[in-house]
Amino acid sequence: MDSREIIVDFASKFTSLTRGVINALLASYCAVIGAQTPIIDSKHPISKALEHVLVTATKSGSVDLQGLPLAITAISADELDLSGIDSIKDLPLLAPGIMVSQNASYGQLYIRGIGTNNVFIGGDPSSTVHLNGAYLARPSSVLSEFLELERIEVLRGPQGTLYGRNSTGGTINIITLKPSEDYFSKISAELGNYDKTGISFFINGPLGTSGLAGNVGVSSKQRDGYINVTYPDASRDKLNDENRLKVQSALTWAPTNELTIELTMDYFTSDETPPTHKPTIQTSTGGVPPLSLTPARIDDPWQVALSTAPDFHEESGGANINLEWQINEYSRLSSTTSFRQLDFDLLADTDYSELATLITSIGEEQTQSSQEFRYNYAQGNFAFIAGLFYFEEQYESDILVQILIADRTVFHPRQLKAAASAAYVDVAWQFHPEWHASFGARYSREKKSLRGQSIITTAGLGIELPGNPDSENWSDFSPKVGLSYQPSEQLMFYATITDGFKSGGFNFSDNQTYEPEAIRSYEVGFKSEFADQHIRLNASAFYYDYTDLQVLSFIPEAGAVRISNAADAEISGLEVELLMYLNDQWRLSTNVTYLDAVYVDYLTRRANTFVDIDVSGNTLNSAPESSFSLVSDYTQSLSGGSILYRLENFWQDTAYFTAFNDSASSQKPYNVVNASVRYSVSGGQWQVQLYGKNLTNKAYTTASQDFSPTGVNELISPPRTFGIKGTYRFD
Repeated sequence: MDSREIIVDFASKFTSLTRGVINALLASYCAVIGAQTPIIDSKHPISKALEHVLVTATKSGSVDLQGLPLAITAISADELDLSGIDSIKDLPLLAPGIMVSQNASYGQLYIRGIGTNNVFIGGDPSSTVHLNGAYLARPSSVLSEFLELERIEVLRGPQGTLYGRNSTGGTINIITLKPSEDYFSKISAELGNYDKTGISFFINGPLGTSGLAGNVGVSSKQRDGYINVTYPDASRDKLNDENRLKVQSALTWAPTNELTIELTMDYFTSDETPPTHKPTIQTSTGGVPPLSLTPARIDDPWQVALSTAPDFHEESGGANINLEWQINEYSRLSSTTSFRQLDFDLLADTDYSELATLITSIGEEQTQSSQEFRYNYAQGNFAFIAGLFYFEEQYESDILVQILIADRTVFHPRQLKAAASAAYVDVAWQFHPEWHASFGARYSREKKSLRGQSIITTAGLGIELPGNPDSENWSDFSPKVGLSYQPSEQLMFYATITDGFKSGGFNFSDNQTYEPEAIRSYEVGFKSEFADQHIRLNASAFYYDYTDLQVLSFIPEAGAVRISNAADAEISGLEVELLMYLNDQWRLSTNVTYLDAVYVDYLTRRANTFVDIDVSGNTLNSAPESSFSLVSDYTQSLSGGSILYRLENFWQDTAYFTAFNDSASSQKPYNVVNASVRYSVSGGQWQVQLYGKNLTNKAYTTASQDFSPTGVNELISPPRTFGIKGTYRFD
């Protein structure tokens, strides 16, 4: 028996085994909900088939997701709407291996355990977000609202060749709806508890007869806060409210059959309170803070007491110009030009208690621009992409920390300039009808400079700390190699070795530098469809060798954080994605993730101590060992339309938020259940949806802070929410 016969035989046995396992799982699931056990049976044929999903993540045009030898999940706009997902914060429900958190209003994205809690000036993310192909550099800009999307693509694993800069964990591509010459408009309105109101309008269509089309949309959302707060004067208020406006527009012009020009623009503003934390009344080691620094115990998970009213205002936006020129049958030249800006002001009571100990205010202004050129060539069994990339950023940040218990203020004014350039190539070669090889590499150069001097004022006496202008350069070469085997249209196996690079940076507290991170990924996986395209099963296993981790610690006396290259780590894991039709009415999807992410060589110290602690073997931050999601859709056909019943379940294992793996800075396993019912009229002209999130009213957290003298504080997640949303479409 040759190698091909062995693999095909294995695939056949694997398919039979998988079908048996699926039926067993469904039997258990149906037993729980009291239904009859469904069996995937050829005697009752299913007319519906899973749709082919086209993605652009590989920068080689629209390609079938199942034909890509990499771990990628594509989420359609309708799927996002059914789940009520309006930012990346809730994506872990629909894509494996993701955890999203916040520090104040900074987004923190972790993919397969790789991310960072360093969100301040001088640093960069470890897993990235792109909007219409443009890199969003600042963590404070990645949580803005979705409006009208085409899809979201989640790429897991280092993207060192095509995306490069800081995509060591992976990247999320947000793709807005492109203009078309089909006229339509739609209006949506929403009402929910906590006096939530929302309205959006979107219009799309041709502009004359010259190949020009455009669209524009506006969304406005308001909601009262779900956290009750009491202040020292006994006044009361609500926190974690919403007051947001999003504007999105696009123009597409095709002056010839070979040339397409697309302009996309977006604007987002919010004026609300920042995300709130709650005191655990524990120190990081599980003890109790000193009596004079012990906050009042409040048992209600959604009630706090503060000494200072928090506030947050943000404005952000940008524009992209994408140009594609089809030179001939085999060649295409593309250009992506992007400009973005960000401005926000934050005031927070950062001891998160009624005790007046720590208040922080931050003001930031940032502009960035980037340019990418790509040349694509494809003929016969050979294709390649060659690209040039340039990025420039100017960033100002003023951080003022008031340490009230020490009668001290620390002011950190900083100005950052960054420039990055890269050249890359990615080659694909089909050397056999069933075998493909890929090779890629990216060479990157970066330069950063940070200016500013910190001022510490104690009892009215100010001291200016040394802060000479400093600049640093880094370079990196990141290769990639891959091999895939596709014995049939329904089955593919792949293996890749990929390097990733995250740039170095500066500690804003003292302008000292830290070096880049590096990662090497080894990954194998398969993608499959069977049962007449009613079942799709994809899986991947991976191992990461992660070196020179940039690790954050807090220095209370300086009112600042410090980053150092203090650790190495190893990450291994397994991901499984299953999507299937049980019959024409019932569809199930599930994601399963297993992670073993540990520090290998890491000595560190707790704040205000001089004793080294070996945390080797401890779990990385925000890297739960396992997580699981299950989404069930059942569609009931009616004479004038249909009703879709949707049930969602998300479970996550214990997650730690510091390298010490302290119980006080962790979240134990928890489960969240969501549900919705949507009625759609035949033809899809209008629909109405009832929804509920966190139906069991589970209190959980996705982050903690342990720098306050009052002890560890946990980020408060939303309680049970529910509402109704209606959409009407004009064609």
